[in-house]
Amino acid sequence: MLLLKKDFQKKQWLQLPISVLFGFFIDISMLMLSWVVPEFYLWKIITLVLGCIILGLGVSLEVIANVVMLSGEAFVHAISQKKKKEFGWVKIGFDCTLMTLACITSLLLSGGVTGVREGTIIAALLVGIVARYFNHKLTFLQKRLPDPVHL
Repeated sequence: MLLLKKDFQKKQWLQLPISVLFGFFIDISMLMLSWVVPEFYLWKIITLVLGCIILGLGVSLEVIANVVMLSGEAFVHAISQKKKKEFGWVKIGFDCTLMTLACITSLLLSGGVTGVREGTIIAALLVGIVARYFNHKLTFLQKRLPDPVHL
């Protein structure tokens, strides 16, 4: 809202209930996939990369459809619009910034980096790259979508 000022659409307030609903579906998905516990390092990396591809595709579809997004993606989208930068590059920068802040916070509070490892780094880089890829490959979908509703 502060970033977009007059360009902020009232429909963006729907991010709040959508985030709660998204969290609910994440919890259900975690429960349904609780049997997936890769033990070997290679399988852990493969499931991480697969998850990043699925997440990147979902983020890309949010952007292409121009619907109400989750707040993290909406913030990245607002920055990319204001700065006239490609969404995928801004997403990578944003995710890497959050990862860096997590490292700094961890260092300050626990004296070492905990909770941030190679999976975090891979995800911070890969989700934006995948979203960028799909944003380019799926542009034909924008032509098939109806005009967005402005509330």
